[in-house]
Amino acid sequence: MDGYLEKLKFIVQFAELDLKKLRGSEWSKLRDNVAQFTSLDTMQLLDQGLSGARRFERISGAPNDLTVALYANLQSEVRQILTGVVDTREFLLKTDGSSVEPSITLHQIRITLSYFLKPSFAPFNDASVLCTIGSEKDLFLFALLSFLSRHPTNRLERCPECNRIFVRIRKQRYCDKKCVNRVNARTYRQTSKGGQKNRARAAAHYEKKVRVRSPNARIKRRSSS
Repeated sequence: MDGYLEKLKFIVQFAELDLKKLRGSEWSKLRDNVAQFTSLDTMQLLDQGLSGARRFERISGAPNDLTVALYANLQSEVRQILTGVVDTREFLLKTDGSSVEPSITLHQIRITLSYFLKPSFAPFNDASVLCTIGSEKDLFLFALLSFLSRHPTNRLERCPECNRIFVRIRKQRYCDKKCVNRVNARTYRQTSKGGQKNRARAAAHYEKKVRVRSPNARIKRRSSS
């Protein structure tokens, strides 16, 4: 997983995953991506509670119930972090740069980690490397907070149609084509031509419904004016 944008997309996609719909191969990919995002160069894992092989069935690759619960809990933490980032930026933009303290409560996370120094490998053994030990969940959250603090977060946007957080590409305004099509359809229905077609469609649907119950019923059509 290389590159700022790829990592940002992974975080947002992870936050929106429906864990109940994942199959064995999809779980294996998610497990590998979580481990890759967590395992920074200066970190060592003490407890592989999220990606350890003992958490998944050998043949199917499916996780046990405890593993699913751990991922769901991590998802909740990630969503709250992303929501806090976007909400804070939106609030500050509304203040127009005035010195107003944010009236929102940022999500706080308790992370337990241990740090130690070890000599680097030759030929760089004249310096020490900072290493971290902790649970994989804590290391993941630490890596996420560190990543978001070191890189721009202005690509994180909230979709005005469905309210989901997504990674904006260029001038993208909505999270996906479904929301774009929904907005375009609603806008079209508000035009004169679109309104007429919508009323005609509704009338045809009503007539069909009435015919099912009363085939010989007389249906009086309203004037389209």
